[in-house]
Amino acid sequence: MHWPPTQSLFLRLPDSRPIREIEQEILDELDFHLVMRTLDNVATGMAADDARQDAQRRFGDIAQVRKTCRQIQLGERIMLQRIQAVLTVALLGAVVFLGVQSYRSQRANQEAAGRMMEVLDSVVGPSVVQTTPRTGDTQVDPSIGEIRVTYNRKMLDGSWSWCYHEGSFRTTGKPHYEADKKTCVLPVELEPGKVYTISLNTPTYQNFRDATGRPAIPYMLQFSTRK
Repeated sequence: MHWPPTQSLFLRLPDSRPIREIEQEILDELDFHLVMRTLDNVATGMAADDARQDAQRRFGDIAQVRKTCRQIQLGERIMLQRIQAVLTVALLGAVVFLGVQSYRSQRANQEAAGRMMEVLDSVVGPSVVQTTPRTGDTQVDPSIGEIRVTYNRKMLDGSWSWCYHEGSFRTTGKPHYEADKKTCVLPVELEPGKVYTISLNTPTYQNFRDATGRPAIPYMLQFSTRK
């Protein structure tokens, strides 16, 4: 069975080492950094779309940054934690600023909060809220017959990027969304005693999109079937 690349992607991605929690941590850091830069731009008066485009341009090649981060060893992991701490301080500073504005004028604060919510909605893509099997599960029944992923908002039907890193599987049907348009189901045939690592979107392949066409935040799903 063959599906057009615009509808589905079952690709073995190049990888020099096993992918564990560090991969998801890197993806979260990159997305958070883009959001913070976008919010900084909005604070200077930029429109939401211009702010995100400027943040992406200033950030550079996301795929190359991700590749570099994956080569990082334990020492660089500490550096990432420090970066996260700096970003947290910046976020706290933004919260304090909004608090001061609220003290000066309740009406101005309500308008600012409304604009902030609009900006966040426009720059942050949909995210995974649940998977079956659960990521990290080491006792998955190999006979379950399907993999399910649920997002926090309605998704674009007929568009997805199921990308596996290890543990190839045979699909037994075409992926599809349930009636709520939030849960995507992939019929599969799994093998006992095997580790599966699957990306739902990557910086390169981003066909999981919401109803407006905004790419979902990449998510790493890893589980093992029992023997």
